[in-house]
Amino acid sequence: MDASMIKKQAVKFNRARSNLLAVVVLTAVNLLLITFDVNFHFFFSAFVPQVVLIFLEAFFGSVGVVVAFLSVAIYLVCYALSKRWRVFMLIALILFALDALFMFGTMLYWGEFADFIFNVVFHIWILFYLITGTVAWGKLRRVTPDELQTLQQAVTQDAQTEELNSALDTITPPRTQDGVFRDDRER
Repeated sequence: MDASMIKKQAVKFNRARSNLLAVVVLTAVNLLLITFDVNFHFFFSAFVPQVVLIFLEAFFGSVGVVVAFLSVAIYLVCYALSKRWRVFMLIALILFALDALFMFGTMLYWGEFADFIFNVVFHIWILFYLITGTVAWGKLRRVTPDELQTLQQAVTQDAQTEELNSALDTITPPRTQDGVFRDDRER
């Protein structure tokens, strides 16, 4: 596998990790909002921890809060460990797929399709990224961790350099190193 293909797969894997982190953060925020009886929630979160919190808190009090946050912690562990051991991306995919199946089952049972439409879209979105991240992991299995880390840092540095250059272009004249305007050179 050539370096450009490795970079593409590394970018896909990192995007999947970023989306997994978004799931963790927004689910934890939703659990806090439910715990404090705030009548607001984010759609972009895992479904099962919220259901666990609502039902267990009703019957067992604070035990429900602990169990719900532990279920979110599993996703957080998958996120943290997937950087070093990429198999945790597959574990996160399996867990989130089960979460989606439970949500779809609940949707069918209650017949509340309109209430779940944003959750369905989000679950499809996250499943797409987790699948592409898992496929990228499969393709990157032949790459050593040191090679992958080096290439991931290069991709990150390239992205930051482009972003920094475009930011600097907005505040300084577009000159090249030899002092000639870029616009003049292109003519």
